[in-house]
Amino acid sequence: MCQAVISPPFLADDNPSTNIALKTLQNLRQLNPQVRFVRFQWQDLSGLLRGRVALIEYALQLATTKKNIRLSPIGLHCIVDNSFIPGLDFQGMHLLVADWSSLRIINENAPGPSYATVMCSVVSSSLKQLVPSSSICPRGALANVIRKASEKYGVHFLVGFEVEFEVVKIDSTGDVVLQGAGLGRYCVDGLRDPCFQYVEEAVQELLDSGALIQEFHSEGAVGQYEITLGPLPPLQAVDQLILVHDTLKRVFTRHGLIANMSPVSVAGQGQGTGQHTHISINPPIKEDNFLAGILKRLPGLCAFTLPHDVSYPRVKPSLAGDTVAWGTHHREAPLRKVNPGHWEIRCVDATANMYLSLAAILSAGLLGYQNGEPLVWVDMGLTENASLWSKSARLPQTLDKSLDCLNGEFQELESMMESKVIQHYLKIKRWESARLKSMDAKDVRALFARLF
Repeated sequence: MCQAVISPPFLADDNPSTNIALKTLQNLRQLNPQVRFVRFQWQDLSGLLRGRVALIEYALQLATTKKNIRLSPIGLHCIVDNSFIPGLDFQGMHLLVADWSSLRIINENAPGPSYATVMCSVVSSSLKQLVPSSSICPRGALANVIRKASEKYGVHFLVGFEVEFEVVKIDSTGDVVLQGAGLGRYCVDGLRDPCFQYVEEAVQELLDSGALIQEFHSEGAVGQYEITLGPLPPLQAVDQLILVHDTLKRVFTRHGLIANMSPVSVAGQGQGTGQHTHISINPPIKEDNFLAGILKRLPGLCAFTLPHDVSYPRVKPSLAGDTVAWGTHHREAPLRKVNPGHWEIRCVDATANMYLSLAAILSAGLLGYQNGEPLVWVDMGLTENASLWSKSARLPQTLDKSLDCLNGEFQELESMMESKVIQHYLKIKRWESARLKSMDAKDVRALFARLF
């Protein structure tokens, strides 16, 4: 992964005395007067993108008074069907603290009004708390890990994503029906499919919004496509990923279709849809210890990266992988080594909250780095002993088993994150898993196609 970094288009100067929010919004209004609305958005622990839309005049008023948008205290307490977890305390509030370096313009050349979006951390505040707390904010947890990696260990990370998706519709009976018919696996037939014009439309909008796109192509299954994103520092990489997901959803909805990134949407489909994630550590010293830290905790990490039961049909060789293993340029393992200090993590899909997933993965690696944990797993890409696969520990085959694995080791991950978000995540996912099990499988597929 090259060290390419995209410059935010409206980033204010670095003078500490400057009100960055006010300066950024003033620049936005001056340079792009067509933008009327600012969407303050965050990703909840079920992976759903949520947001509040403000007129730019109100956003400027908030910036001038140094105030934040307030929510009822539910910003990180809903599950994927939009219901609340039990025992929710409705006292207090959540505050949306915007990261103005994440500001992007959307819809600039598309029909309808122009928006800007900004990603936010969620901070809880109540009469019981002496100071507001970001202890259950996934974006805050990732920021803590990045800071600690730099300050304590002198390492930095770059992250890139492979965004796979299908073009589908939900028919009158509630079934998810594939609309694209082009052959996959890089076949140009897929680029002649009528749906491909909307892929090109979405890519053009993303480029106009400043997204760092390397290439796009037909992917493994019929009617499936992939967009490869360039590497960025972790927070910016996830901000960009959310922009890509949202833009794909918006563009295809405009044409009466759905860009579906959920892992399994069409009944009986074999391959499913993943979101392979590339991570590089710089400098790549002690990289074996870093890799060992991830592998040692990989079954529990699946609770973040494969966060729903619909994620687990992909836990197979050549898809997400099904063993605790790694290999140089080996795609049957869940971790593929690409270059020194650069790995592809394959047991990931687009229903994950990637702020929290990366916070957990990087924390696991840093624990291996910190503790000098040895890399006892053989490089499956360099061995000819096929029997080693059968001797490797298996990845969990259900979300509940992943959560059980995570429950036994979350304290050390939280310590590295300086956060209590995993405790809250476990509560959310246990409740959510039970709710989804009570739903018809067809309804779950349709819900996930809409949302992810």
